[in-house]
Amino acid sequence: SCVKDGSTNEILAHYLSTSLEMNIVYKTLGRLEEAMQGLFHPEAILHSDQGFHYTHPLFQKRVKKLNITQSMSRKGNCWDNAPMESFFGHFKDEVDYKDCNSFSELKQMVDSYIEEYNNHRYQWGLLYSSIKLYLYKTETRKAIGLPSSVPIAPFQNRKSSESMESVGISRFSLRRPNLF
Repeated sequence: SCVKDGSTNEILAHYLSTSLEMNIVYKTLGRLEEAMQGLFHPEAILHSDQGFHYTHPLFQKRVKKLNITQSMSRKGNCWDNAPMESFFGHFKDEVDYKDCNSFSELKQMVDSYIEEYNNHRYQWGLLYSSIKLYLYKTETRKAIGLPSSVPIAPFQNRKSSESMESVGISRFSLRRPNLF
């Protein structure tokens, strides 16, 4: 189970389980609340398909308790949930998950991929930057009053995200309304 930010593509929370019981989505919601420190954009939308987890009344109640609006794809319309499906498509293309011999090995592989995806993998829709670098650029643009029409060139060094931590840029400083 996974939650992706619809604006930055960042994986905000995920939980891997050997079971498809309801606990998988409850754990993910808990991790989302923890990651966001309970501070959600007032217009935040949690979008999903119409799987049984997301249509379950208790799940819907928990989402509502977080003050998040729930949205679901229409039946037979995969385009509504395309951003999340895109992530899983990249994951399946880039990770040799079938080579795992144990659940703990698979969990480590998933965690490593999400770490790489969030912090180092460049994305076309984010000014050719990693998610972390894009957030840094956005915060810098705001801080110096630079209009959005003026581009900020991406750093040449892929390890630049390490230096961003030292200047105190919070990875959750932007509260975006669309979550997948």
